[in-house]
Amino acid sequence: MNCFRGLIRRCFVQYDPVLVRSWILGVLSGIYAPEPNEEIWEWAERTLRIPGTENEELAGHLWRSDLSPYVRELFEWYKKPGKGEFWIQKSSQVGFTMACLILICWMIVHRSGNIMYAIDSEKQAREISKTRLQKWILLNGLLDQINENADDLSNLTYFLKGLTVYMVGSHSPGSWATKSCVLVILDEVDKQAFIEGEGWTTDLARDRAKRPKNAKVIGFSTPGVSGQIGKEVELGTCEEIRVTFPCCGHKQALKWDNFHFSGMEFRDLAGDYDLEKVEEGAYFQCELCGGRLTNREKYQALLGYEFVATNPKADPRVRSAKIWDAYSNFITFGQLAVGWIKAQGDATKIEAFVRGRRGEYYISSGGQVSESELLDLRMAYNRRLCPDVDVILYAMAVDIQKDCLKATKAVFTEEGDMYVVDWRELISFDEVLSFADEPLLTRHGEIKIMVGLIDEGNNKDEVRSFCLQHHPRFFPVKGRGGDQVQALVAESPAWHEGELVTVYHIDDRSFKWQLLYRLRRMTYSEKRREKIRQLRFPQNVDEDENFLEELTKEYPIREKNKYGREVEKWRVTGVNDWWDTLKYMLSIWSILGAELNRSRMLSRGQPVPVARDYVLKRD
Repeated sequence: MNCFRGLIRRCFVQYDPVLVRSWILGVLSGIYAPEPNEEIWEWAERTLRIPGTENEELAGHLWRSDLSPYVRELFEWYKKPGKGEFWIQKSSQVGFTMACLILICWMIVHRSGNIMYAIDSEKQAREISKTRLQKWILLNGLLDQINENADDLSNLTYFLKGLTVYMVGSHSPGSWATKSCVLVILDEVDKQAFIEGEGWTTDLARDRAKRPKNAKVIGFSTPGVSGQIGKEVELGTCEEIRVTFPCCGHKQALKWDNFHFSGMEFRDLAGDYDLEKVEEGAYFQCELCGGRLTNREKYQALLGYEFVATNPKADPRVRSAKIWDAYSNFITFGQLAVGWIKAQGDATKIEAFVRGRRGEYYISSGGQVSESELLDLRMAYNRRLCPDVDVILYAMAVDIQKDCLKATKAVFTEEGDMYVVDWRELISFDEVLSFADEPLLTRHGEIKIMVGLIDEGNNKDEVRSFCLQHHPRFFPVKGRGGDQVQALVAESPAWHEGELVTVYHIDDRSFKWQLLYRLRRMTYSEKRREKIRQLRFPQNVDEDENFLEELTKEYPIREKNKYGREVEKWRVTGVNDWWDTLKYMLSIWSILGAELNRSRMLSRGQPVPVARDYVLKRD
């Protein structure tokens, strides 16, 4: 004992007394404060109240695991001795992020060691820290239990008794260096997959948990472009969550193929969906007896959940699972079904649903468009004439080339169907204006081009000058990658010749897919054909072979990058200018469609408004 006191005395002389005190308290707490003999989720139910920032409806109430009972599996796994990993491919509302925050809260009180919580950016890390984790800690007085105060909670690093919590942006320089952790949590793995010069973040997480005894790695993500969470899940146990069906007691997973909401019992006399019936009656069919699990029985069924491994060759230290919103008590079967129905016809919404709600990778059906497929899109009207439809928008898109300008004109209906009415190679911007001013005779009289987008290309200054001269009728447009544009269409104000011009940056990939689906008359329903937005050509479109040929020259392919990952690319095998004009035309509808329909509803029964009533951006 005297030796121990002497050691302490020397430490206080040579080192910072605050650090030494913190070290001693950490050691003694590990010796004299054994972990409670209860599961982590039991402790949380007994002690943790829900912050209002987490759930407004449940704010102030004790947390309940019965609303997401499957997260108990994660808590129970973590408490078991030994190193391990748990990878979860998930949807958006299944509660695993909250579960990991609760796990950190438990460790603050009951277990020493360093924790790293990594998400794709430092900004996201700060938001998780400030608006979520700190709220749990402060609301529930966890710092009082360990004789610490709120000053120890910085935005990104918490220095607590026997424990440090690192909240990091996984792409931040040096964020992974020199940190040895007993727990590493990777949030949104597919958004933080690879760091140039350092490696895969999943491997970096393993390195941080390599030394401590019983260290564990937890990673989860909605499926993204990188495919990393899918790879990690495949190497693990690939567990599915099975629940008890009330019809016969059979336990089975909730699978999309067994999800029913499209039969005649959910439709009206015309054969269209009755969304009230869908929301009330959507159900899962039993694989054994054909019975039903409805939303009314879901809560009770989930309480009897089981995790069942399906991969016999899994690494014994790696668990993995897939889970989607059908298991969540915070969204009903009917809401899921209605969300899927409403997404039909919109490639972007379909992709968001598959990734965010179903927790699956979105496999795009591509392929090169054939000229026969294009000819199938012909309708009974001639070029330069308007089809027999109610026109809500008359627009033009221009693609700039070195020796010419290519312009396409199209009309849109209230439903968003697009009818190409004319296209032309032009020499100058004066011809662009003349082409736009040629009147088109519709059911409600003559109209001229209401709005137009012009590709900036390599002629940015001239395009912007023209658009300013004819504001607010024409606007510059530029295609950008999804990482550069965080929205389908983004406005980018720019100064030109002392005036402000709005440049539209579009998510190039999304509009390419939208165009491809329309050209190939793709349908997105996995059960039956559903009504989708159309793209139509005049019946004499085949008189211009070059126009049709250019629409076949760009298509998606999948190939491996230098890291061995299969990625999506778009191949161009020739001139594709008319393709680009149609792509920009779809972006015009994306910008204006909702506003036009709102205005139209207000003036229902009145003549279709003339060109001057609608512009991309009002003065």
